Amino acid sequence: MAIYDSRRLNWLSEGPSRGQRLQFFYETYRPFKDAAGLRYTGQVVRANWDGYYPLSPTVLAARWSEGRGQNGKTEPFQLGGSGSLIESMAPQLNERDIALRGYRTGEPLLRGINARRATLEWRIPIADIDRHAMVPPVGINRVSTALFYEGGGTWTSGGGPERWFRAAGIELLDDLRLGYVFGIRLRIGVAWASTP
Repeated sequence: MAIYDSRRLNWLSEGPSRGQRLQFFYETYRPFKDAAGLRYTGQVVRANWDGYYPLSPTVLAARWSEGRGQNGKTEPFQLGGSGSLIESMAPQLNERDIALRGYRTGEPLLRGINARRATLEWRIPIADIDRHAMVPPVGINRVSTALFYEGGGTWTSGGGPERWFRAAGIELLDDLRLGYVFGIRLRIGVAWASTP
């Protein structure tokens, strides 16, 4: 795993408001094939890029996610569902689900050895509430909304998806604080899918 991170925050932003982050993952299960009797023994490469561009008090966010596997040797990728967009500092091994809002998880048309998803979001701050309770130590911080458009597809051979599945929607974002230190981003929204 390799990570480059130049993201920065503004005081009213619910998340990063400038900079970019690039994650690169390489996985292989070949060393464990004989010991664990694994079904899949191939190699997987995953990459995620996030870019944030400030537009006065709003933020334009872009994301590119891609996963490449080996036909018959790796578990296929699955697009769909809202998934969890919580960032993790630890490597996530065997991660084959890529969220594509507006589509259900498990749809056969959204499963393939390779997968790609691109997202564009316009994040707009609503309020910086910053209210907390002492017992229990919980509070609400910033509230914002996001308009998004994203598309993705899977494929088995070739350089990219034959069909792109697209969706658009709106979300309400909130930063919940636990113990005055730990932040949890809550999202609630609606997405409309367009069939290719």
